[in-house]
Amino acid sequence: WPLDEAALQAFVRAVEAEAAAAGLSRDAQNSVDYRLSLLRAFIYKFFLLSQPSLPPALASAVSNSLASAADRPVSTATQRVDVGDPALAPVGKQLPKLTARLQASGEAKFTSDASHVVRELCGAFVDTTAAHAGILN
Repeated sequence: WPLDEAALQAFVRAVEAEAAAAGLSRDAQNSVDYRLSLLRAFIYKFFLLSQPSLPPALASAVSNSLASAADRPVSTATQRVDVGDPALAPVGKQLPKLTARLQASGEAKFTSDASHVVRELCGAFVDTTAAHAGILN
């Protein structure tokens, strides 16, 4: 089975059809397009990794990163607070972050994701070292 551009396009179409048949999120923000673009990116990277060799222009697309796995192992973290009094529970109990799955999948919504409306007014807090000062420019 040759791994050429026609095979890549056929594979992408087949996986997109399978994903559509399985049912994609109907989130109004961007989940369908975002998930499909992730799907295409993963397929493309798999396609490149399955090639026996790549031209230099495409080699960076499959490199792990600037640091090797030995230089930067997978990060892990734990946080534990020991509380001597069990009446203070759940203080000290490890709890999963409620938004972890949404953030890891890229589906979490942030304030910068909100759509803008006509005649919307935006503001920002500005720190100053001078009290009652005027803005010159």
